[in-house]
Amino acid sequence: MAEFNPPGWLQNAGATHTAVQMRNYIAGLAGGASASAALTGRGGVNISLGNKLVVTQTGSPSMAVIVRSGVAWVPGTEAGSQGSYGVLNDADVTLSISAAHPTLPRIDIVAFKVQDTQYSGAVNSCSLVVVTGTAAGSPSAPAAPANSIVLANVAVAAAATSITNANITDKRTWLTGAGGIMVCTSGTRPAAGTVGAGQVIYESDTTFIYRTDDGGTTWTKLPFKYTASQVLGASAASVTFSGIPTNLKKLSIRFTARCDVVTTFQSMSIKINNDGGANYNSQTLQGSGSTAASSLISASTNGFIGLIPASTAAAGQFAGGQIEIEGWDSPHTNYLSMQSMTILTGTVNAADIGGVQYTQAGPYNRIDFIPQAGNFIAGSAFYLTGEYE
Repeated sequence: MAEFNPPGWLQNAGATHTAVQMRNYIAGLAGGASASAALTGRGGVNISLGNKLVVTQTGSPSMAVIVRSGVAWVPGTEAGSQGSYGVLNDADVTLSISAAHPTLPRIDIVAFKVQDTQYSGAVNSCSLVVVTGTAAGSPSAPAAPANSIVLANVAVAAAATSITNANITDKRTWLTGAGGIMVCTSGTRPAAGTVGAGQVIYESDTTFIYRTDDGGTTWTKLPFKYTASQVLGASAASVTFSGIPTNLKKLSIRFTARCDVVTTFQSMSIKINNDGGANYNSQTLQGSGSTAASSLISASTNGFIGLIPASTAAAGQFAGGQIEIEGWDSPHTNYLSMQSMTILTGTVNAADIGGVQYTQAGPYNRIDFIPQAGNFIAGSAFYLTGEYE
């Protein structure tokens, strides 16, 4: 067969449009191919609809699993231009797992398959199935059925009497519109030749974004900037940023702040991961006019990172400051190094330059800013930026 005629859906074509035409034309709206130069699409599970065909244990663990609701495209594998089939599961389906081998483990797969008498057999249907693997000392997953997508692997231990979520490995691929960003994992990237140059993927397990310039043979990680900010609308005893990505190479902080304690200026400190233990060492150099003084603080319960004006400073005066944190992802050491600088102007003309060392291992995902006494006032602002590399 060469050209498909009539084209879909040509008005007054004088011929019947076939199911295979519809499968190919609609599947052409999805991104990726099942193999290099293949006419059949990559297929996959719709990432938004229903419960996304996730495979889970039964409520009380048993020798069965549950497949939740969802919609997917299943590539046909029995002919080069078979196209992809739309499949739907609209309720939980319980699938039995065969009895475990008494002494050897095995791996089963859970798949959504299509049978089409146009190509083989005597059944026209789609079904959720378990394909039982072969027990072995080092078992491998069995081959997937024709015209199917694999949803999960199930590890069946020797003599197992139940399957839990810990035994289930998600193997779903996600359906992507042509030209869209593909969601995958680091282990399910599109194969070489199955996407076009410029395709972008998001890896859900690493949270990294990659681009290919050679159709999927190599992938280049793209920098991704993290940003967060808080501007106080009322006074606050502290300011907290939680959920900071743990894999940032560097974290930069800018702030303008003032507090309400009755003094000219006040110190500001930082806590990492809400740790109030004696794990902070600070070194600072403070200057005002022609006078400068250095101080060292060891084994403190927070890190000193600068000065801020207080209630007796000039009205409306805020400190401007910046903090640079190197090695937020802590790849080589078990402590964080922080450099800081703040500047006060107006009736108080002063500067503070310092550094803080936090001597506890990561991962790090939270920062608290705290005035030595009193509260930050409304208008105090904190801005965080960082990059994945």
